[in-house]
Amino acid sequence: MISKLFVRSRSDDSSAQALNYNPRNWNAIQLVFGGRSRSSSGASGTVTLDAQGDVLLGKFRINDQFHFQVSHTPTGEGGSDNIDCGDNWSALRLLARFGGKPVDVGQTWRISLKPGEPTAVWIQLNFGSPLPALGTWPTIDSLGLRDLTGQ
Repeated sequence: MISKLFVRSRSDDSSAQALNYNPRNWNAIQLVFGGRSRSSSGASGTVTLDAQGDVLLGKFRINDQFHFQVSHTPTGEGGSDNIDCGDNWSALRLLARFGGKPVDVGQTWRISLKPGEPTAVWIQLNFGSPLPALGTWPTIDSLGLRDLTGQ
């Protein structure tokens, strides 16, 4: 009796479509200009994550605002997640938030947008000039700005 509960009927088999991707994985990414509310102003179209080589998603000035949308479907439809990169200086905020690692002397950085998940979404950011290591970046405390928050 129990085995009958877990077996699909023949009518279900004929209507089921075989997927050529795993719907639990992140399968596509899109780079979007501006904040999360501008989901339709993509800098790039939706790009599948199984591309054979690097794909340029877009170019920005260092202080521009952008975010990413990652999707479970290769077309970007259906289940997706916004990766917020802040209101400005998005590239630097992205490095700091996700702990980017330099690939070379600090001009190219690699970041996982979904750290800790079985199928991470890796991107690279390229800068015009090398950036210093994250550990040397100024903080609110090192600049003495924490005392100014109440004023």
